[in-house]
Amino acid sequence: MLQKEINTYWKYLEKNYPEPTFVKKVKDLDFQRLKNAIDKKDGRFVKRIIKNMYVNKEAFILKRSASKNLKKIIIDLANYYKRKKKNLIS
Repeated sequence: MLQKEINTYWKYLEKNYPEPTFVKKVKDLDFQRLKNAIDKKDGRFVKRIIKNMYVNKEAFILKRSASKNLKKIIIDLANYYKRKKKNLIS
């Protein structure tokens, strides 16, 4: 039901508002809050986020959306491929 409600609302926005082409404001949004709203099928909250993105040209940074060790994993991978590239060139 939530999916259908969101799709209908999205079509309404596309019909009545110009497509966003830039971002005016960047805001933080707690990932757990968004997840809970979706899990509880809180269409009002989800539609407000969508409207803020489409009409008000806002972008959201999802806080706590990745595991705490993601940064370490990314740095380790970057260092691994950096060493590998040096070995291939030598």
